[in-house]
Amino acid sequence: MVEKSYLDLKSEVWDTGKCSGCGACVAVCPADALSFAEGEMVTTPQTTGYCKQATDNVRCGACYDACPRISSQPAETLGKYLELTCGKAVIEIPHRQSGGAVTAIFANALDEGLIDAVVTVTEDR
Repeated sequence: MVEKSYLDLKSEVWDTGKCSGCGACVAVCPADALSFAEGEMVTTPQTTGYCKQATDNVRCGACYDACPRISSQPAETLGKYLELTCGKAVIEIPHRQSGGAVTAIFANALDEGLIDAVVTVTEDR
């Protein structure tokens, strides 16, 4: 089976506007060839153009496999649960992942005065 490279990820996700900007592909790239531009509002990663798979024919595909817009999670990874409920924001949430429901809940809670602040963290490269 031919493994997919960042070129496939680019054509199937980045170029079609499906990318949420989660950074999973950036985090797993063994060549550190994917990144987000500093200080800009970007919707997709940028690449140096180097890809082990596409350039050197070295099996990889890590970025493609890590993308939540491509892969589906097997049901058993959820663990035991009583009920599953889907949610989607009714307001526009830029770069939303899975409908932006959590962001919308936080935004509403702030607007309604239910909470004073929201602190989120991200990995510091």
